[in-house]
Amino acid sequence: MDPRVQLIVQLLEAEPTRDFSVAELCDRFHLSPSHLQHLFKRDVHMSIREFILHSRLRAAALMIGTTRERIRQISFAAGFRDISNFNHAFKRQFGVNP
Repeated sequence: MDPRVQLIVQLLEAEPTRDFSVAELCDRFHLSPSHLQHLFKRDVHMSIREFILHSRLRAAALMIGTTRERIRQISFAAGFRDISNFNHAFKRQFGVNP
């Protein structure tokens, strides 16, 4: 795995709820958007946006299993702005409603 991609993955996993933009990551790691997307897709087998979505859903699933918070609060805490989008994405990812 490219060391820059590895650092980006670590950053995204450390802060799954932060709304990173591709432009911000490009500036931070001195890559063009197309090169960053290419390296990330090659090494992680998904786009940066897909990776962020999966990270947020994993964080939400962990919160659902370990807290007594309402689903709405968990969805916002996991970085989702819309409960409906969260519910649909969660169902697509895990095959069950949150």
